[in-house]
Amino acid sequence: MYYALFRLDAGLYTYTSIPTVFSFVYLSFNTLHFSSIPELRTTAPLSQTLTMVEEMCAFVLIVIIAALYISVKSERYSQELGNGIEELESEGVSMEDVIRNQYGLNSIEDALAELARVKAGMVNLLYKISQMM
Repeated sequence: MYYALFRLDAGLYTYTSIPTVFSFVYLSFNTLHFSSIPELRTTAPLSQTLTMVEEMCAFVLIVIIAALYISVKSERYSQELGNGIEELESEGVSMEDVIRNQYGLNSIEDALAELARVKAGMVNLLYKISQMM
């Protein structure tokens, strides 16, 4: 675009030597990185507007890349969280099987009820021992 404007009107730019196509590519690259080159500068409102448009596009590009990065990172965390949940559920199922097989209980609720009963028995035993003393 810079080169096309230069071909239309060379007075839109100030330059130290006759610019080549590479000079305009280099100008565009530096404008994309929010810097300038001393060999070629935009001086007229039309060429400066083109520079501002390119800088706005660079800013939008940075915002899009940042949004994509955040989105990918968030998706990765969600996937890792989902994997962790699946692993915990699998561990829970295997622990239920151990409780069922080893202790002969039908469910976790039965195991919790049995633990509460044992706890009450232990409290009662400790109470009787403390009274004997």
